[in-house]
Amino acid sequence: MTVEDAASVSALSSTDVIAIASALIALISLGLAAWIGRSQSKHFRLSSKPLLDLTFATSGTLVELENHGFGPAAIETFTAKTIGGEILDLLQTDQLPKLTAELVDGIQNVGPNFCGSLSHEGILGAGRTFPIVRIHRAFAPNEVEQVRQNFRGVEFTVTYRCIYGIRQTTRQEGFR
Repeated sequence: MTVEDAASVSALSSTDVIAIASALIALISLGLAAWIGRSQSKHFRLSSKPLLDLTFATSGTLVELENHGFGPAAIETFTAKTIGGEILDLLQTDQLPKLTAELVDGIQNVGPNFCGSLSHEGILGAGRTFPIVRIHRAFAPNEVEQVRQNFRGVEFTVTYRCIYGIRQTTRQEGFR
């Protein structure tokens, strides 16, 4: 066998080159599709993620739960730890008046108030706000300071899930 014969036997034919190129393109496409799928899945999870926040005030609505995220939140637990260390389950309607009493302690003639009740697995939609404690009278300046003082010792904790079942927790203390 001559050198020319050996070269012609080992050389790739045009169909071999096309087959190898096709296989490489298929592998690159498969890797790209997997990467895009993973990226899209991450995007879907982030685009439906709730972000709960508590807002505190010294008049009107004293405590408000807000969803600043892009998806609904299923509330699992909502508690408040008082100055005395008592843990109130705010998903139980009988606990909300105790929280209200704690927040307006030392203030006379508070008048009528409203306690918004959430339920276990209750849903708070994206961009929605839910009032928890609302007082229907304005406080005097010295009363405002008393409310701020009462809030300082209360720690709120909300545990919730997104539509994908991922659990999150928000912890906030009252005014600092």
